[in-house]
Amino acid sequence: RSERAGRRFRILLVRIVLPPPLGAAHRGDLYVIQVHRAARGTPMIRPRIGRARQNPAASVLRPVRQGRSSLAGGGGPGVDWYPGPGTRPQGHGTGANGVRRGEAMEPWAQVRETHSGVVLLLGDRAYKFKKPVDLGFLDFTTLEARRRACEREVELNRRLAPDVYQGVAELVGPDGRVIDHVVAMRRMPPERRLSALVRAGRSVDDCLRRVARALAVLHANSERGPHIDREGDLPALRRRWCDNLDQVRGLYGPAMDAAVAAEIERLTLRFLDGRAPLFARRLAEGRIVDGHGDLLAEDVFCLDDGPRILDCLEFDDRLRYVDGLDDAAFLAMDLERLGEP
Repeated sequence: RSERAGRRFRILLVRIVLPPPLGAAHRGDLYVIQVHRAARGTPMIRPRIGRARQNPAASVLRPVRQGRSSLAGGGGPGVDWYPGPGTRPQGHGTGANGVRRGEAMEPWAQVRETHSGVVLLLGDRAYKFKKPVDLGFLDFTTLEARRRACEREVELNRRLAPDVYQGVAELVGPDGRVIDHVVAMRRMPPERRLSALVRAGRSVDDCLRRVARALAVLHANSERGPHIDREGDLPALRRRWCDNLDQVRGLYGPAMDAAVAAEIERLTLRFLDGRAPLFARRLAEGRIVDGHGDLLAEDVFCLDDGPRILDCLEFDDRLRYVDGLDDAAFLAMDLERLGEP
């Protein structure tokens, strides 16, 4: 701990140990994490992140600018940092992250925080942490629970992006103790994000055809069974809709007009109750699959050698057991929201 300009801060030296086979040739990156706290209370915590040099104490951490970061590809709100002047990420030829050897990926580092996790974008890698929180629908309060969640996330997302999800890494402190478990990923180029291409007015027809093929393969090879079918029958769908509607009732007013919400509920339940034969037929045809469950344009990266589809729903298997059309319709709905016909 030190005192500087009326602020207290703490410097931690940690090592991120990559999973095998990467860990066999790479002992892990060493980072200095400087956590700032305000002089009175703790109203603000700002992470400063930089790759440690041979002498960790000599690592100078400088703010670059406010930037954007979203999961493995940048693009959402965050704070950008780099370890000193003249620093460039080390490329590995032209790989899945789209970075050529010697080219700088700007900004070199970013931080993004969500309700349940924190993502560190460092050079050509991304490290995804689970917050130690209990939100009711997920519980990451123990180290073991976070390890299992990381392993499950890697297992499921390798179905659609095997070269992006490298494995589960360990965050090791100065005493050699495992502080936490993190998902180690390759960092995706944010300009290749499907949502970014749509907003820029670029043609995405070819990418969408490739995404459709990837989904078709996923669904064709998906696990099936009575426990999956149960989540696609009419009672389960109606229950899921009613649960969602109940959860947002308290948000009526600033977030949503109560009359609009009531009309959404009426039309939704009328649609479900009037199509029992349709849902029964879809079940009989084996259409309920272990799918993606949360397919957004933000999580699709259109690379030259094919799309990378990230971040499937992993914290509750039941919510991922859907009709195959659900995955396609979810993405179509998001593209319509973005103005893509």
